[in-house]
Amino acid sequence: MPKELRCLLFTAEELLEALAEEAQRAMPEVELSGSSAAVQMATAADGRVGVRLVRRQRQGRSRPSAMLEGAELLGLLLRLCKRRRIPLPMRGEKRLELVGPCLALIVTLQASQGVPRLQDGVLRYADPDLLAAEARLKRSAA
Repeated sequence: MPKELRCLLFTAEELLEALAEEAQRAMPEVELSGSSAAVQMATAADGRVGVRLVRRQRQGRSRPSAMLEGAELLGLLLRLCKRRRIPLPMRGEKRLELVGPCLALIVTLQASQGVPRLQDGVLRYADPDLLAAEARLKRSAA
């Protein structure tokens, strides 16, 4: 069965804009802009991608103010896609990687396709995630 792979690339400026929108929603008095903040992206030794928000101070100094990793970073990107009306499949496997200077949200579809079965005269590929729920329903009905 073929797989579909979607790759969405986000620049540091787009991430900063997304973080500014999130901060504005949570704390309207906080202002983030390109002149007062910057975003640094890196990959840890274990392969996790992290984004650090760095706030610039007077005299050219900067200080790290927030670090986003894992589910928190993925959630930020998913909310950004939702606000921008970028369609993403709910059942797709999502992961983050750095691709050059950009953060990539990679969505894989049909990664774990179930074994086909005949149902009502139609050959269907079962969703492995739903098989357990279907079995629980049958047990509770019995």
